[in-house]
Amino acid sequence: SSAFVDSLINTVSALIFPLALSLLFPVMLYVLVLEKEERLVQMMKMNGMKISSYWLVYIVFNFLLAAITNIVFFLIGNFALSTNFFLKTSPGLLIIVAVGWIVAQLGLAAFLQTLLDKARSANIIGYIFAIWTMMIGSTLNIGVYQVPNEFPGWIQAIPPFAFNRLFYLMLIDCSDNDCYNTIA
Repeated sequence: SSAFVDSLINTVSALIFPLALSLLFPVMLYVLVLEKEERLVQMMKMNGMKISSYWLVYIVFNFLLAAITNIVFFLIGNFALSTNFFLKTSPGLLIIVAVGWIVAQLGLAAFLQTLLDKARSANIIGYIFAIWTMMIGSTLNIGVYQVPNEFPGWIQAIPPFAFNRLFYLMLIDCSDNDCYNTIA
């Protein structure tokens, strides 16, 4: 029964964890579109700021914000939840996955802000994008492409689906084996 409970916890976690780590994306997108809508970037450029400085500050600030959020998430998972996933999975692997996902979210926000003009619509689209891509990805993982089936390459090219698949594979490995406790 303990193996069944662990498997059930890991399956539910495969739905919830990626979603929880994706909810900063709408904030990143909203800030970019709001600054564009209010013409704050234009004012900063008129006052002598280089656009490279603007993007550097945006990336560093949002990267640090997301990194702190990830650290708190993993600390709570380690000490409050104490599941095999948090206790036995390699911290190096978790760091690589978290950093990759943060960078992917920053890139997605920078891309999508070029398509949007209103901050309100960016906020709504950001949340819809974050929630629905994670729900669709989880559904594909659990319902269609369960282990040992592989995701098609074109689906893996979409960052939210690739991130969701990574979490799914790590959590399933913790159900079946001894987690990914080394980076190979």
